[in-house]
Amino acid sequence: MKFKAVVFDMDGVMFDTESVCMKSWDTVGEEMGIGKAGYVVYKTLGMTAQAAINILQNEFGKDFDAKLFKQKGRECSYKYFNDFGVPENLFFTKHLNILKKKDISLQWLLQQAVTAFFII
Repeated sequence: MKFKAVVFDMDGVMFDTESVCMKSWDTVGEEMGIGKAGYVVYKTLGMTAQAAINILQNEFGKDFDAKLFKQKGRECSYKYFNDFGVPENLFFTKHLNILKKKDISLQWLLQQAVTAFFII
């Protein structure tokens, strides 16, 4: 089968946002007194916001302010991105070059922009 186009989701595929999120959750976890919490990122990948909150509260207790934790984590990640840029996924460039050599059309999809469009 020959592909005519490839669609990429930037978050985690093109850019290594997961490692920054893990570091941010470690930092915020220590600030909020729960210790390094970056390991929980992998438990929440692909989850809805509410599902992620439920996972965080299962991990750290029902009274844990998961919304505040996530907000502080985002702020910490955004600061990193502003200071250092968004790290590129190491394997992405290699695969992108393979697709270019095969003359496959590349379409970019920014998941957050699409998600924001559908939020009422």
